Amino acid sequence: MERFVAVWLKRDFRLHDHHALFEAIQSCKKTNSKWIMFVHLTNDQMTKHTYENEYYLQTVVQFKKGMEKHEMPVHLLSGDEADVISQLQATFPSLATIYTNTSEVGEEAKREKRVKEVVQKNGIAFQSFLDAHLHRAEDVKKSDGTFYKIYSSYYKAWVKLEKPPVYKINNEELKAFSYWHSAVDEKTEKAVQLFIQKTKKTVYPIGEKKAVQSFQTFVKETLLRYSKVRDYPILDATSHMSPYLRVGAISPRSMYYIVKRVFDQTGSHEAESFLKELAWREFFHMIYYYYPQSEKEAIEEKYRSLQWSTNEEWLTRWKEGKTGYPFVDAGMRQLKKEGFMHNRVRMVVANFLTKDYGIDWQLGKQYFKDMLIDYDPAQNTGNWQWAASVGMDAVPYFRIFNPTSQGEKFDEEGQYIRTYVEELKNVDTKYIHTPHKMNEAEQARVGCIIGKDYPYPTVNHKEQRQKVLAFFKGEQ
Repeated sequence: MERFVAVWLKRDFRLHDHHALFEAIQSCKKTNSKWIMFVHLTNDQMTKHTYENEYYLQTVVQFKKGMEKHEMPVHLLSGDEADVISQLQATFPSLATIYTNTSEVGEEAKREKRVKEVVQKNGIAFQSFLDAHLHRAEDVKKSDGTFYKIYSSYYKAWVKLEKPPVYKINNEELKAFSYWHSAVDEKTEKAVQLFIQKTKKTVYPIGEKKAVQSFQTFVKETLLRYSKVRDYPILDATSHMSPYLRVGAISPRSMYYIVKRVFDQTGSHEAESFLKELAWREFFHMIYYYYPQSEKEAIEEKYRSLQWSTNEEWLTRWKEGKTGYPFVDAGMRQLKKEGFMHNRVRMVVANFLTKDYGIDWQLGKQYFKDMLIDYDPAQNTGNWQWAASVGMDAVPYFRIFNPTSQGEKFDEEGQYIRTYVEELKNVDTKYIHTPHKMNEAEQARVGCIIGKDYPYPTVNHKEQRQKVLAFFKGEQ
């Protein structure tokens, strides 16, 4: 009887540098087995039309089609964990081992634990591997065995640790040990096709080939000026790797070694700046691992009792990009239109919601969860707790971004604003960050009547700044 191993894909849709797939092929070589691939889709993944989920399923389907061109099937399964494993065992009775890349946090980790229990109960071996990060959450520790709570100290330890190798997969072996079989779960396969038909075409590129090309272009054209240009949204000078990393279309190991090579060759501060961004991703992942409750409460205990506002009118204005602060509004409209927002602008809009509006950071976190293509629970939670000054190594509560001066600094000519806030496209640069200062004649000339076509500022920043300082001090 043919012996099989299965590779459970979660958020690792690529062939290059895929740890679990590499190990599965090594096993096939030793035991003369065949490998199959499957994706276990949850009910939410089968039904929710959020940007992130649509992007995820489009990635799944593209990867599946690419594999099947080479007669290497990717089986789509749904249902509870026991049903999925039963389906696999019924189709492949001699299934010996399931290989997967581990999930350490959130619902993904809980599901992995449930699958592992079912698999082992059914007499199948289960092996999981580090893949989505360069280090496991427990790997980077102080000499006393505790974990780092300050990012700068974490980075100094992180950068010294030996990084795992790139797992090179031999395409000939990949094909030789694959096993072609018709769909295991036709109902799920059809349901996914229906989901895709109802999905709007994403504005963001999909798949491993696009991810690799995009990163190569970034390294060639932008890396050596990265820290100088990354904060200017109109330059579009960030790596744009976060959606690809989230679905696993590219591995962080490959990215690390490419940038590390540039750093070793040039000693460039710019290259190191990018390595630090990879470390931030791992730092937030580690924090979420140790503080899973941070999804629902502030890490800093002294701020858990803060009575944040839930002002629905202001929250709606923020979501719709109608706060009266052009740089903030441009960011929120980009998010709504594209499911993506430039990183500098993400910090500004989060700071505005929590500090200028005084609105609960959890409401902002939830909206980003619903809207971002690159939504990741650890990163989203970490960034929102950072912006709200309630998380670990967060921005101090008294560091409050001025939404107008942030725009003036990082979008001086207003090109980003004009791209996303259409009613301001004809406003002179002199007024692009403060359109309410135009007189009536100037408003008429540019076709933008303040209070009608574009709102007056909904709050006075200076006044709100004093209020939030008192709020954090417990004086209000």
